[in-house]
Amino acid sequence: MEMLNAVDLYLLHLINAPAGQWPAFDRFINTLRDGALLKAGPLVILWWWLWITRRNDSAARATLLAVLLVSVPAIAMGRLLALTLPYRDRPIHDPAVTINLPVDMPERMLTGWSSMPSDHAVMFVSISVALFFVGRAVGISALTFAVVLVCLPRIYSGLHYPSDILVGAMVGALVALALVPLMSRLLHRLNLDAPSPLRQANLAVIAALMSLNIATMYEFPRGVLISLGLY
Repeated sequence: MEMLNAVDLYLLHLINAPAGQWPAFDRFINTLRDGALLKAGPLVILWWWLWITRRNDSAARATLLAVLLVSVPAIAMGRLLALTLPYRDRPIHDPAVTINLPVDMPERMLTGWSSMPSDHAVMFVSISVALFFVGRAVGISALTFAVVLVCLPRIYSGLHYPSDILVGAMVGALVALALVPLMSRLLHRLNLDAPSPLRQANLAVIAALMSLNIATMYEFPRGVLISLGLY
């Protein structure tokens, strides 16, 4: 365990080392880290591009719907672990851990929220792994985006240890691998993409609602749950 903690700290300090040295780069990282639409928007745009280009492939469209839906149980599993695992201070809040603070970053950001596992890693990796069922190149592109432009900035900023990201990624990947094939088959059998104007309209509304929630990192549902003390 001590060796794992040492590796965790080493990787944290390695990734965080440039923070505070180049203000322009720090502000770019801050924008990536805090801009929900900038983080999730590219994946949503990719999803809609796939949805339109696969309009004649009902099996592929069923899988694409499963890609959207799988983020819900993935996030639920991530939150369950965050609430049941021992509380872990984020590096930025742990007085025993010395890190560099990026320029213009609030010191008390996400105070009181456990660091393990990373919600971002859970959601983005679940979607990325789910996209592998649509196409290998699509899945690789999405996963690369999730790791480099979503997860690494959170380690750079001291919001997560590398192990938080790793555990979150494992949770997201396992949920996607377990549920997407089942959900895809079920959705295909339901024939939701049948050539009926009413079905097409209902399907478009569901897809738009789900993609909007993903693009905003489920901001509204999370806000409701937080106000009720359930998140």
